[in-house]
Amino acid sequence: MTRKKKSLWVWTRWGLLGMALLTGSALLLTLWSSYQSTQRIATQVTRAEGYSLFHSVRQKLHAKTRIEDRDLQALLSELRGAGLRYIGAFRLRGRLMASAGTALGSTSFPLRRKYLYQNMTRLNKRVRMLTIGLQRKKRNPWRMFR
Repeated sequence: MTRKKKSLWVWTRWGLLGMALLTGSALLLTLWSSYQSTQRIATQVTRAEGYSLFHSVRQKLHAKTRIEDRDLQALLSELRGAGLRYIGAFRLRGRLMASAGTALGSTSFPLRRKYLYQNMTRLNKRVRMLTIGLQRKKRNPWRMFR
């Protein structure tokens, strides 16, 4: 074998190895990208399902002036088929007013408003969602004229 043919064979081997490495890295990049997209879509679907549960809870409790345990227990038994396992009503400072079901993890409400905007947390196979605004105080429309 001449020297020219030998160097061509070496370059061909390195070229084949480089193509295999390039193809493998492209496959790994595609795998990572697909996984991230799937996780993002699953989070959005979970959040949408949670918001639909929030909407139904708000509709049921809208006329209540005071939330009690038996109200939440009736609501929980009605929405258990949709995946609701625990519902709790908290004051804004974190004190529990009423609850129903079994909670997984902590049953406390965050004291800082910035944590309310990150309102979805995964707990094993369950999701914890927080919101504010089930009750509103009745305000005096003449309060500005006092």
